[in-house]
Amino acid sequence: MFSVIPFASAVNVGIDKVSATWLRWDLWDPRSEDSSSNSYCSSGRSSWYTMAMCKGHGYTWSHSVGSPSTSNWNGCVTDRDQSYDVSDALPSALTTQFVADQDPYCPAKLLALTSTASTVKSTIDAMSANGGTNQTIGLHWGWLSLLQQAPLNAPAEDVNNVYQHVIILFTDGQNTVNRWNGDGSMTSSSTERGKIDTRMEALCTAVKAKNTTIYTVQLDDGTGVSPVLPKCASGSANFFMLSNPSEIDAAFTQIGTSISKLRVSK
Repeated sequence: MFSVIPFASAVNVGIDKVSATWLRWDLWDPRSEDSSSNSYCSSGRSSWYTMAMCKGHGYTWSHSVGSPSTSNWNGCVTDRDQSYDVSDALPSALTTQFVADQDPYCPAKLLALTSTASTVKSTIDAMSANGGTNQTIGLHWGWLSLLQQAPLNAPAEDVNNVYQHVIILFTDGQNTVNRWNGDGSMTSSSTERGKIDTRMEALCTAVKAKNTTIYTVQLDDGTGVSPVLPKCASGSANFFMLSNPSEIDAAFTQIGTSISKLRVSK
């Protein structure tokens, strides 16, 4: 079975989940990343224009927007509160829930575990590169898609069978934005990127500790080898550095062969 989790700076769980109990709406602002000429939340030279960004930086949101309707939500969610952003803890209390977001670069809707190959293919075909990159949230939802619990409720596993959980993280290699760092726009700051990478490294450690194998595939965007992707992979042979899109098929074929060997050995 396969799941597909398209990601940019957020993940799209689908507008059909608008009433899900694991969604968090207290930070909801339908304007999302669209900044205005007025600063609603400031500290020194930094300003944030959405409630989520403001509170994410630990400040008080003073601008009153009432209770905006959720009817125009596009299905996107952003990071959970730390440290739940690197945890498989069940979403129950507010801080464990997934923050509804109106990301203007909301990616294609994720696909939960399925054995229907045509659905997997059509989901992949619908993907496109857009917006900033938050690999941590993509990896997080990839992990959650393998678990028999909310929010994605993977199918039960037969106790008579042996299963292997595998995540393949494919990206251009650089984290540029998350809920807490910067002003919500993409960053080229090595300091800000380092903070995002630290969260990702913590998540990689947590995922691998739960008997899940990680492969990471980086398509170089000209910025060089990611500081975190080689460490995130389950071993040096599980990291693939590609210099050209023409190398993608060969990398995934090699990964498929490796996974098959794992299955035989078990």
